Amino acid sequence: MRSSPARRRAPLVLVLVGLLAVVPGAHALAPGAAVMRVSSDSMAPTLTRGDHVVVLPVEEPHRGDLVVFDDPGGWREAVERIAGPADSVFVKRVIGLPGDHVVCCDPSGRVEVDGRPLEEPYVVPSRSRTLLAFDVTVGPAELWVLGDNRDASVDSRYLTATPGRGMVALEDVRGTVRWSF
Repeated sequence: MRSSPARRRAPLVLVLVGLLAVVPGAHALAPGAAVMRVSSDSMAPTLTRGDHVVVLPVEEPHRGDLVVFDDPGGWREAVERIAGPADSVFVKRVIGLPGDHVVCCDPSGRVEVDGRPLEEPYVVPSRSRTLLAFDVTVGPAELWVLGDNRDASVDSRYLTATPGRGMVALEDVRGTVRWSF
C-alpha cells in the first residue's frame, strides 16, 4: 500500500515546525514563517478545527490559495455575532483577485469570476440550500475570500456592508498555508 503525499510530507513538516519552535535563528530558514492552529470548521474538509498550519509569507496570493490574514476591520465582530467567539486572525480561500468581478451565483449555484463559473471541488455542498448573493468588483491590492464550508463560514459575503466591503487588503495577509497537520 502506498502512502499518501500528506503522510510522506508529515516528517518534513514536523522537522520544520520543530526547528521554528525550538532552535534560535531557525526562522531564518523561512523568514516570517508561522505555525497557527485552526479554530473553526469554516474551511472543512480542507482544514478542520484543531489542525495546525504552516504559513509562509507571500507577496501575491493566487486564486485558490488559502490565506491567513489579520482582521481587516469588522470581521471578528461579525463572526462573534453570527457564530460565537472568534480569533483576530482568519484563514480563507482566495476567490477574487484585484480587478476581478465576482458574483454569486449562476443558475447551478456556482460562484462566477469574470463571467466564468469556478470549479470548486473543495467546497462542502450546502445543506441549507440558501445562497447569500453578492456582486462585487475586487479593488486594487485587495482579495475576496470565502470558506470552503460555506454553511459554516463567515467570510467576505457577510461583510459587504462594512467600510472594507468584505475585501481583505493585501497588507493584512500574513501569508499562505503551505502545510497542515
